[in-house]
Amino acid sequence: MKKIKVIVETGFAGCELYDEFEVEENTTEEEIEKQAVLVKNELTCDWYWEEVIGDDD
Repeated sequence: MKKIKVIVETGFAGCELYDEFEVEENTTEEEIEKQAVLVKNELTCDWYWEEVIGDDD
């Protein structure tokens, strides 16, 4: 196993976010990139959706 560190730079002073995950030794860079993006998305935002009612556009 090897440990991967994800670093998210938000552009705001003092707002770097860090997380780590482990992958198998034979994991490809593409697979690591996909996992890192998932971790980044979990670290940086909460999101939701809502229905727009009564908008006549």
